[in-house]
Parts: sequence; C-alpha cells; structure tokens
Amino acid sequence: MTWPTTVPIIQVYAGDTYEQEYVFKNATTGDPIDLDAEGWDNWAAQYRHERYDVSSYSFDVDATQADEGVIIVSMDKETTKKLETNGVWDLQATNGATLRTFIMSKVQVLKDVTRV
Repeated sequence: MTWPTTVPIIQVYAGDTYEQEYVFKNATTGDPIDLDAEGWDNWAAQYRHERYDVSSYSFDVDATQADEGVIIVSMDKETTKKLETNGVWDLQATNGATLRTFIMSKVQVLKDVTRV
C-alpha cells in the first residue's frame, strides 16, 4: 500500500460530533493489519484550513482496536463549531523513530442550521 492513502473528502457538520472509523487491511489478502503488532502508536490527526496554516484543531484518535486494524477519528461538537472554512487533515502514527502519514484528505465544513 502506498502511504499516505487519500480518502474521499470528509464532511464535518459544524456544531455536531464527528466520528469516522478506518480499517487498515492487507492489500494482498484483505485481512485487517494488526497495527499494534506492527509497532504503530502515538496516533494523531489534525485539521488545518490550509496545509501550512499555523493554527490547527486536533481530532481525537481511538486506537484501542488497532490490533484489528481499526482506528477511530472523532472531533467533539465544541471543536467542530470552531471550524470556519473547508480545509485539510491527515492521520499519522509513529513506529520507533519512523513517522508515517497513513491517510489524508480534504475537509468540507458544513455550517449547521439548528443551534441548540
């Protein structure tokens, strides 16, 4: 598999909780990759208006199912409410001294209508 993998544009509805599950699979067998056994940890993901923008908003990354190839990326409603414009994001992890960007994509920010 080539890294980073580009995924479809994600849509974040400002003011709503965002959550997306990603399953990493072996390209040959289709079996989930045991990311823990492979040594990947310190998962992190961020949104930025533009790739080189200084300010960013972090996603929460749940890697508790990494042994099954599952990584869950989420952002709480308080944070999504702060997103003003479309942007970009990526997901990274480390393996010892190696840093790898696993996925990247554009972000479409949709403004909410109902405000509770």
